[in-house]
Amino acid sequence: MTRQNTFVVITIYSNKSPNFWPQSRQHKPKQFLDLLGTGKSLVQLTYERSRGICPDENIYFLVPREHEQLLRDQIPHINDHQVLKEPVRRNSAPSLAYASYKIKQRYPDAVLVVTPADHGIFGDIAYVRDVRKAVEFASNNRENLITLGIKPHCPETSYGYIQYLNEGSSEFKKVKTFTKRPQEDLAKLFLESGDFAWNTKISVWHVDAITQALQKYTPDVHETFWDGKAHYFTEGEEAFVVQAFTHCKNVSITNNIIEKADNMLMLLGEFGWTDLNSWDLLYDSKEKQEHDNVIEGPHVYVQDTQNCFIKGPQEKLIVVRGLQDYLVIDTEDALLIYPRLHEENIRSLTSTIKEKKKDKYL
Repeated sequence: MTRQNTFVVITIYSNKSPNFWPQSRQHKPKQFLDLLGTGKSLVQLTYERSRGICPDENIYFLVPREHEQLLRDQIPHINDHQVLKEPVRRNSAPSLAYASYKIKQRYPDAVLVVTPADHGIFGDIAYVRDVRKAVEFASNNRENLITLGIKPHCPETSYGYIQYLNEGSSEFKKVKTFTKRPQEDLAKLFLESGDFAWNTKISVWHVDAITQALQKYTPDVHETFWDGKAHYFTEGEEAFVVQAFTHCKNVSITNNIIEKADNMLMLLGEFGWTDLNSWDLLYDSKEKQEHDNVIEGPHVYVQDTQNCFIKGPQEKLIVVRGLQDYLVIDTEDALLIYPRLHEENIRSLTSTIKEKKKDKYL
């Protein structure tokens, strides 16, 4: 399989949940933030990794229309045809159908790598090696849909899990079931069983495999975007896409294809991975300082403080004393001080902010 026939589709879906509030806002979601402290945003890191898989011009972005300028500001040299704008929110199936049929129209032998822009990957060399392995397999087995899993090392309850059949000599295992965010007792059973993997939501498939799956499991979505083949890569593409998305219902590719398809295989990846969907998971991924604190900011001082994540702006002095297992996240116009192990309740907090008509802080 040549690099020229390999394409990466980076998904930047709108984030309605308050992940990483108050740093993440509706006008600047987490994909465009430097959460890992590298000096680059998550989408920039995803783009750089993808350059090891295919040529720059074969990297496409699925992005809500309202965030297009953010994308262009952070990755300024991409061409117009690489930016696939979602005019309205219609979940993942219409978006990926748009990407798949557009690429298939010009590159009928393409293999697509679909990856979220908001995950943490640690070990780019191993990641590129595993993805290339999956690309080669998909090129030669174009009837299969492939997903990448990660061997779990703890009973994490905020991840999805893949159960696979651990039989035969092939590295590509038949997928048995998918489970979304299990309770802790069930996650412990998954860990002990040895035949479950964390679901990275990174997929690899030949365009024939995904378009056939769309036709089988989501015929309305298939028909809508198949009908657009005369418009892709033309001046009429944007008008067609607006009309197509307007007519589509909310359809999840996970619920309607990935979890139903009987031709799904999994490759167990050997790279470091985390789904960055909470401050607590970000805390877990960071190197700890004294007393297991994570401190980010040049003027942060702590006393009698343990297991806290404290993040402040460059110009502000922050002094913390006597806290344990807390988030202290300070931004230009909002300050969050919240129990780290009860972060899920931040959702209700942001709902209260919205009810009080303080939307400028969201």
